Amino acid sequence: MFFINNFKKFFIPIVFLIYVIYKSEIYWSGTERYYYITYYIIIAFCTQNFVDKTLSQFGRIDALINNAIAGYDLIPFEKSNLNSWKEAIEIMLYGSYNTTKQVIEPMKSKGGGSIVMINSMVVRKPLPNHSDYATSKAAMRGLANSLAVELGPYNIRVNTLYMGWMWGPAVQGYIKQTAKDQGISEKDLIAGITSNIPLGIIPEDGDCANAALFLVSDLSKVITGAGIDVNGGEVTF
Repeated sequence: MFFINNFKKFFIPIVFLIYVIYKSEIYWSGTERYYYITYYIIIAFCTQNFVDKTLSQFGRIDALINNAIAGYDLIPFEKSNLNSWKEAIEIMLYGSYNTTKQVIEPMKSKGGGSIVMINSMVVRKPLPNHSDYATSKAAMRGLANSLAVELGPYNIRVNTLYMGWMWGPAVQGYIKQTAKDQGISEKDLIAGITSNIPLGIIPEDGDCANAALFLVSDLSKVITGAGIDVNGGEVTF
């Protein structure tokens, strides 16, 4: 998890809460511009402490990006385990419930803010063996829709990003292992994936992150309730 208030080229300085990991350790960067912090996201006391530390450090919260992840067993539904389903829902949906609820009042007190739900294209383009993950992400979309209407009068915007393939350590590891398992080259495996992506590439992690930065910036100050596909065109509705 990290906080940033160093965007001066396109935005006023702002503070982000980005929930990525859900363990119980704290990492300080040694600078007041940002810090890394990890908490167990499904425990409201922990996330409230996170919010309180942010307010103490920076005095305000301008944006929240919900990006915690779980539910990647990749097994058929009939072989699924209820405990795994509960973990996916608790971390992605209930974790987002905690963090989102806790930043509303600080955002209200500063005249508004932006909340971004990091979702997945599997909600729009169903894939086999993703039932726990896809169900949790679909619920997050429902939450975002409701909050966009509910929080709009307070100038708090709520939007969703649908990520697809993202070229970073996780996908690179998948490519390497899958190519080995299938006895094909990594180049051929990537070609098969990108054949379904109109831009012909697997989007870089950083390019996908830029979409989130757009939604928390003033460049998108009249956008709320939107669902934007960030997947190279693999899903186009």
